[in-house]
Amino acid sequence: MGCLLASGRLLAQGGPALYLDGGESVSHDRLEEILVEAESALLALGVGRRTRVMTALPDGPLTACVLLALARTAVCAPVNPDLRGAELAVLIPELAVEVLVAHGLCAAEARQAATALGLPMIEVDWDAAGGLRWSGAALKGAPARPVAAEPDDTALVLLTSGSSARPKRVPLTHRQLTLAAKRMAESVALTAADCCLNLMPMFHVGAVVDLLLAPLSVGGSVLRPEVMSVAAFFAALDTGRPTWFQGVPTLLHELAVQAVRHPNEARAALRFIRAVSSPLPQEWLAEIERALAAPIIEIYGMTETAGIITSNPLPPAVRKRGSVGKATSLEIVVRGSEGLAAEVMERGEISVRGPGVMQGYEGLTGEAGGALGMTVDGWLCTGDEGYFDADGFLFITGRIGDQINRGGEKISPREIDEVLASHPSVQDVAVFAVPHPQLGQEVAAAIVVPLGLDGSLTAATLAEHVGQHLAYFKVPKQFYVVPALPRGPGGKLRRRLLPDMVRELTPLGNAAPTDLAAPQTEMEKRVAAWWEAELRVTGIGRQGHFFDLGGDSLAAASVTVGIERALGAAIRPAALFDHPTVAAFAAYLEQASAAKPKQDITGEAPPTAVLNSELLQRLRAAMSVWTGERRDEFSLLVGRRTQGAGMPVFWCGQGSAEFDDFANLLPPEMPLYGTRSLFLFEGKKHEDEAALAQMLALEVTAVAAGRQIIVGGLCAGGRIAFQVACHLRERGEPIKMVFMHEVFPAQSLDVPVAVGMCASFDRSPYRQFNRPEAVMQKRCSAGFNLWTLGGDHDDVYKPHSLPQEMAKLISLWSDTTSFQPPAPMVEVPTVAYRARYSCLLYPRWWRANRQATVRVKVTNTSNHVWHPGARSGLHLGCRWLDAAGKRIGDPGASVALPGEVLPGGSIAVKLNLTVPTEPGQRLLEIDMVDEGIAWFSEKKSQHPTQALRLKVRILDFDLFRFSGQRPRSNLLS
Repeated sequence: MGCLLASGRLLAQGGPALYLDGGESVSHDRLEEILVEAESALLALGVGRRTRVMTALPDGPLTACVLLALARTAVCAPVNPDLRGAELAVLIPELAVEVLVAHGLCAAEARQAATALGLPMIEVDWDAAGGLRWSGAALKGAPARPVAAEPDDTALVLLTSGSSARPKRVPLTHRQLTLAAKRMAESVALTAADCCLNLMPMFHVGAVVDLLLAPLSVGGSVLRPEVMSVAAFFAALDTGRPTWFQGVPTLLHELAVQAVRHPNEARAALRFIRAVSSPLPQEWLAEIERALAAPIIEIYGMTETAGIITSNPLPPAVRKRGSVGKATSLEIVVRGSEGLAAEVMERGEISVRGPGVMQGYEGLTGEAGGALGMTVDGWLCTGDEGYFDADGFLFITGRIGDQINRGGEKISPREIDEVLASHPSVQDVAVFAVPHPQLGQEVAAAIVVPLGLDGSLTAATLAEHVGQHLAYFKVPKQFYVVPALPRGPGGKLRRRLLPDMVRELTPLGNAAPTDLAAPQTEMEKRVAAWWEAELRVTGIGRQGHFFDLGGDSLAAASVTVGIERALGAAIRPAALFDHPTVAAFAAYLEQASAAKPKQDITGEAPPTAVLNSELLQRLRAAMSVWTGERRDEFSLLVGRRTQGAGMPVFWCGQGSAEFDDFANLLPPEMPLYGTRSLFLFEGKKHEDEAALAQMLALEVTAVAAGRQIIVGGLCAGGRIAFQVACHLRERGEPIKMVFMHEVFPAQSLDVPVAVGMCASFDRSPYRQFNRPEAVMQKRCSAGFNLWTLGGDHDDVYKPHSLPQEMAKLISLWSDTTSFQPPAPMVEVPTVAYRARYSCLLYPRWWRANRQATVRVKVTNTSNHVWHPGARSGLHLGCRWLDAAGKRIGDPGASVALPGEVLPGGSIAVKLNLTVPTEPGQRLLEIDMVDEGIAWFSEKKSQHPTQALRLKVRILDFDLFRFSGQRPRSNLLS
């Protein structure tokens, strides 16, 4: 940092560095002398390179000099000078402070904190020669040894604004501060001729880097009034003639409003104005530029990056309204829901990387940093959502943590803020979430109105204004009038404080009642009847709004599916969202049914699959102990980390312990929704699993809200998850991948499918067939990945094996190129699983652990052609059973069907097999096998085949040799 100031001193050529109140100035050369003198004084007091110093200093030129001196000599941790002694006493141990430096009115509160903790305190003021006077008891070990600062030594420790959680500590090195100051100066082409009007709190990163270090680094000057007010601002324009300044949008707007009362020519010296810290409503931009006669430059920066990340260019280059500009010298990427770089105009989380970015928060490791965190490859995940346009301009759409989840619809408050800010009766606004019993969250807005509002403003007026620009679900349902919005010292909105702030307030009312006109047309009457049955309300009028009546995304999906079946017409999944009133939806249905008529419309409520009520009650009882978020008391899904920005995962398993372990190993940014299968539920049937899958598909549709998702599960849960995926694909819902453990897909699906099987478990589905990948080739048209697991079936989700499986799954959904493309295969119709067999055994007696041959004639007794095994997977197979009919070992030999077999046709096949090692009576079962799917005898065809079973006696060779007896035929039946 010393080199930075030295460079600016050379460029300044004796020019002013700091302006003091009264018009006096401190030159760059004199500033260097002050800092050198301060370093000597601090060393004498025991403050050296590693000393951690907290400052409680009022804003002003003195503070600027003190911060520069402490950052050069020690480690400086500036805090808000308005904090009381008790608050300082909390921060001191957190920051590991060794000494406290204070001035003026702040000294009393600082002394209280220092005394309470037994901490040394130093007071600072101007001396008679215009330098700094340091007074206080020396620290232990004084004087300190002078040590030159290294580039990677910490210079500043700043506290974040706390927009995502409790403020965190950001250590910034000399290198990071130097690079950030250079980025800032280059972004707006600062020169020695520029004078900066510093209006920001001096403990803020913008005040230190943007408004102090950056101007000084190019030989420019800084004007910092000790008292800030609107009058002081316009007076500073007159006396100091600054060429630029920056401020938060609310300050800029207030200055623009007051500008008419302060006419002068000095503002013509302004070259530009920077808008920082929070979004600038675009309705204000033109007003501010016109009033202050300077272009607005919107930028994006963070404490964690020591300031600027992106910036709009200066005129005459193109600035884009609503954008925060292009990248400076840092790398920026927007990551989509899959964690990969997003496409142009695709929203995602903004990540930053570069030599000026912090290496991590002080005292925090892993995910303790909340929404912000460092990845293993050096990227800083900002927690901000945005997108790049085709020209490389970055647009920020809000904070991911501020998103509102309204029944599965993810809403960014910022875009609603901007629309409401454009209303002439709204002075300031912030949208936030409030709890909702069915939807989880609902949209609300806190507004500040101009003084003297005549009371004509209503919630209906504001809702109508938003509805003209945004979708219905983004329209706030509650509006609260507040005197001011909660903002931090830097001007950043503290949105999370709003729910408590309005808790005791009465929402703004409506002036006009809802239109209760009765439905007119036949279709309107039927729609109203369907809605009344679904929502359990009566008397719905033709302007009745589905979502205002209590409907949510799940109810919308349910009623849409039912009406689609009743009408026999294709209905867009979002149709009810686009046409939410009875009249509008009825008009849409008239068009949809006319386009694809199929059956008469009935007046009954549309049918939906319903799980057996007793099973459903038992299922909900079993899931009641699962911890997580539920949409309502009837929900079948339990959510974890539902606000995460990653791709949602929907999982079906057997119990809460499995769900907990799965959740703990899932990447923290990925929302997880879990449910239970009907495993071990007495009396369950195949139809019950099908009904449960359909019910889950409706809820998944609502929660996913159009996002691409991942679906999977274990055993029976995997079977249900696969059926859910099939239902979702029928409705056109996007799915990234389906994963299944210990179960094969039951039908075709146009989504990549990953299957893990326990190869060593003798009852695993994997062990039933010689070529288990055949089922994947047949039914996974988008590719598949089949791998084997260690241990047996019950070990899949155990602590010793699950981490490895999760790593496998994460790698698969991160890179689907590892999925094997399917071979062209023909699905075998169920009714084709019919055959008749005859056979000849050779030799006539079999010895243990020897080779034998079976010649089999197979006749196709179905009405379908059997295709060759290479195309259909059809094989002739055999397997050994014990005397009780229980399978012994792995499947035996099989031979692929060598050619086509027409209905009624026959083919002869020879099987070479190995005789079991243990002597005694065995059964040899011979049957046609659809490899990877089923044996003919196990398929539920119309006329199931009976496998050929031969009873065989296995002889011990040595016993036969020494007995002197000739064995009888081994074929018993």
